[in-house]
Amino acid sequence: RAYDFGPGHPMAPVRQQLTYRLVRDFGLLDTPGAQLVEPIEPADVADILRVHSPDFVDAVRLASEDLSYVDLHRGIGTEDVPAFPGMHDASLHVAGATLAAAAAVAGGSHLHAVNISGGLHHAARDAASGFCVYNDIAVAIQWLLDAGVERVAQERGTGQLGAVPQRGHPRHGLQPDRQLRHREKGAREEHEWGDDEAEDGREAL
Repeated sequence: RAYDFGPGHPMAPVRQQLTYRLVRDFGLLDTPGAQLVEPIEPADVADILRVHSPDFVDAVRLASEDLSYVDLHRGIGTEDVPAFPGMHDASLHVAGATLAAAAAVAGGSHLHAVNISGGLHHAARDAASGFCVYNDIAVAIQWLLDAGVERVAQERGTGQLGAVPQRGHPRHGLQPDRQLRHREKGAREEHEWGDDEAEDGREAL
């Protein structure tokens, strides 16, 4: 199902449709090496639980089936994040696309990858916020970390997080035993995830 909060909501699917139309009309999909990957598999719940709490995921599932469901503590049923049919499944698909993008670059098959529906970086570990249900950016970064990447770099002004496209502030989706550090280095802002004692890590993708 579509990631669609309903009529009048600013986060409308037409935004992605118009973006795709621009990409197509400018011929970007026809450039050498460009590939439109489809279909995209949704993220597994286990992927979501890398950064979100089980109670929050359960609340999203409930809201997906009961549109009257309100849980302000978890950011569901607000003006920003009203419940909509299939919210859980739609959010899994967004996260799945960002995971596919991260995996494509991390695996070396592609130099760049983008998910035009992604970048839902406002979602916290225990709550939805700012139109964002599951934090696909944090999910992908945690996947990269678990795959052995120890540092993810954000290009200032571009919003790209290492292998992960789109804007993002992964701190919102951090596991409670992880710490995010910021260190400015020229035009790059590096985000290091790790335990308090870990200061060094491999270079970002």
